[in-house]
Amino acid sequence: IPIDSQKIHGYFFVGRGGIGFHLGTVFLDTLAESIERELALQGIDVHCQKPFLVQTDKFHFQEWAETVENFTVFEQSEREEIALTFVPTKDRIPNLIDSNANPDMAIVQIHHISTENPLDFNSYLHFKKNGKFFLYIKEGNKMLPRQKEKLQKRSKNTDLHINKEDFEKFKKHVATAIIQDLIKAIKSSKEKKSA
Repeated sequence: IPIDSQKIHGYFFVGRGGIGFHLGTVFLDTLAESIERELALQGIDVHCQKPFLVQTDKFHFQEWAETVENFTVFEQSEREEIALTFVPTKDRIPNLIDSNANPDMAIVQIHHISTENPLDFNSYLHFKKNGKFFLYIKEGNKMLPRQKEKLQKRSKNTDLHINKEDFEKFKKHVATAIIQDLIKAIKSSKEKKSA
């Protein structure tokens, strides 16, 4: 569940354990509303953006949640539990930025693109001189580290464009990369402890 305000920004990650429980969109929407109400009672004005599901490799959520500052475990029954953790981010949650070049396109900052995960949307470079878009990374492909580095060094063009209809996929791409980085950190920490 992406959360964004002037004071705090990041993601509430929700994990489940047990048999037969599915984290559906209705559950996540209700949870997001509850989070907004609870934070409002604490004097924090926030907006939970549209929740979405992210698939990851299996990992021990509670161990991972214990590495971040705030987490709560809700026991649903004897056979399942829900864990909720807030992970603050350095940058604010990406918002849709309209492209001046085309009303159907949005601008995304390159630093948000992971080089470890394939994109599930097409990304384009925009050439201002001729007004055309060039398909840069096709859906299903990864941005290579050298591609990202090269684009970031170019001071004039550090943004990519995507179709506006793909913006939710982009936000999911960003959240997935954050989760995967945190999972790697916990695995690395466990390996160092056992060595």
